[in-house]
Amino acid sequence: MIELQNLSFSYRKGVVTLKDVTTSFPPGIHLLLGENGAGKTTLLEVMSGLLRPQEGECTIGGMDVASRGPEVMRRLFFLGDHMVFPAKNIAAMVRCHASLYPGFDAGLLKDNLDAFGIDERCPFTKMSLGTCRKAQLAYALSLGVDVLLLDEPANGLDIKAKQTLANIMASSVGENQTVIVSTHTVQDLENLFDGVALISAGQLLFNASMDSVASRLAFTASMQPLQGSLYCEMRTGLYHAVMEMSGDYAEAAGKPDLTMLYNAAFSTARERIIQLLNSEHPLSASHS
Repeated sequence: MIELQNLSFSYRKGVVTLKDVTTSFPPGIHLLLGENGAGKTTLLEVMSGLLRPQEGECTIGGMDVASRGPEVMRRLFFLGDHMVFPAKNIAAMVRCHASLYPGFDAGLLKDNLDAFGIDERCPFTKMSLGTCRKAQLAYALSLGVDVLLLDEPANGLDIKAKQTLANIMASSVGENQTVIVSTHTVQDLENLFDGVALISAGQLLFNASMDSVASRLAFTASMQPLQGSLYCEMRTGLYHAVMEMSGDYAEAAGKPDLTMLYNAAFSTARERIIQLLNSEHPLSASHS
């Protein structure tokens, strides 16, 4: 688990990038959403120890990440969107880097590389952007860290590679690991997410489990717009709506649609969406 307490960060005086973020991410795979410039990458960099918060703290197992002590750093890994590995190839990366991580699994790395069709001895300089990204992901997912932070992991991947990534993540992430994925292409990994958090203008609007989202919001599709919807849009010839969960919609509701949730959170229903997802008490199916 990674915990944030009253965390704030600014790149320069008067420009707040993160403001008083307090939350926690338990084991599981979590989606981090937000518009461009919302502070997603900055938040990941603070959680990884690359940036030091001006206020508050980020902890893993009670240890302050900002200290960057070896006992903390061996428990987390951050794979940025444009990261370059400081080694010739994956085999060299294992020799110079993997020993720093007690949970590293050489067998899992081989399985991940094989799934992507990558030779560990192939130089990064001879790989395409997408192939290099696949090699990095295969490696990151084999480290067995308590907290893995991924910034736009599917960037540069083709359709088949995105499907392979989803399969690899499903088989690689252990029950005690926390993985936080920042991405705009939610469909690529949508079935994997155990929770979703939304940040906007440096403020955390909500951080909810998928079960919590499903218990509070109904996602429906119909030939006619539904009255009383929080948000509705036309897509593929149907009216897709986000409703407050009630007995009327419990059986007809589909699984949470993360694209719809994102759009609803930036609509006129924003405050109600935030209120529902920040509620401490689950709603019953009969609630209206």
